[in-house]
Amino acid sequence: MNQATESVSEDLRNTQRRNFAELKESFENQNKLSKQFHKVQGYSFFALSIIAMVLLIALIARTLAVGVWEGLFLSQLWNLGEWYWSALTVVILVGMVGGLLLLILKGLEGLR
Repeated sequence: MNQATESVSEDLRNTQRRNFAELKESFENQNKLSKQFHKVQGYSFFALSIIAMVLLIALIARTLAVGVWEGLFLSQLWNLGEWYWSALTVVILVGMVGGLLLLILKGLEGLR
């Protein structure tokens, strides 16, 4: 009876060790895959940020070259014909003028 109990206990212990080793290996693999995913995610975010910056610089250059109305495609937006596109154009212009005035006022406050 004692031998059978010890044999079962030893089998249980061995099974638990194997299960623990498999679980540990699974967690290590998951950790490795997670690190690789975050690495790829970081590179992707970096690449998309660079693309966004290049596009923003191109838009700024276009705006400086042909003016605000044509450079920001506001004329095309205005000519779409629906009232909400025209309203969006007006909101963009008001936002730009308001932002420019805010920057000027902040600059004047900084000079005092």
